[in-house]
Amino acid sequence: MGLKPGRTIRELRRPWTRTAKKKVKMSFVRGVPDSRLRAFDMGDLDPRKADIEIDLLSGGTFQIRDNAMESARVMANKVFEKKILRENYYFKVRKYPHQCLREHSMLTGAGADRLSSGMRKAFGHPTGRAVIAKKGECLMSVYTMKKFEDYAKEGFYRAGQKIPGGFKYRILDLKKVKVKFPTVKRHKEEELAALAAPAPVKTGTPTAATPAKPGATPAPSAAPEKEEKVKKK
Repeated sequence: MGLKPGRTIRELRRPWTRTAKKKVKMSFVRGVPDSRLRAFDMGDLDPRKADIEIDLLSGGTFQIRDNAMESARVMANKVFEKKILRENYYFKVRKYPHQCLREHSMLTGAGADRLSSGMRKAFGHPTGRAVIAKKGECLMSVYTMKKFEDYAKEGFYRAGQKIPGGFKYRILDLKKVKVKFPTVKRHKEEELAALAAPAPVKTGTPTAATPAKPGATPAPSAAPEKEEKVKKK
């Protein structure tokens, strides 16, 4: 069965989010597919070095499916990579699809009408995930320079076409407004730190002695070890 239209799950429903992978006994909802939204941090710019922060805000209270959020992320990041370049922006997705969606099993073919009857209070089975977005909540953020403001707006405009309920912009001048920056730890920083770290000294190799402080008494020399004589048979 194909993907149903987004308007069928757009209305906000009761949260159904209790899932667990490590402790299966704690999982009330089982059989939930994995989220299609995987990447949440993009770009190589340090957010503390940016001039402005542009946020994409939700225009209403809706449920947004994970495939719609993934489509919006891909569209915005495509514009950022092409016109701003990766070293000039940092892109952050603020929402995670915790909400589990349920659908009723539908049958097609001869005799399907009698099987689909009597489903007034049918519970359904998990078929996907969604984001619970309330009006005015931040969905995505981008940190960049002032000269790239128009390109950042263009990327979020294209991303907003993939999200139901409309959207709004919020522009913050980071030099005037104090904000809490997201913690970023990338693989490149870990690789550079590993290269800059000194190599471990192997056992048995001579090492350079540290210079003694002025006025310090010299340490007593260690007694020479006695060589063991090997007895030949």
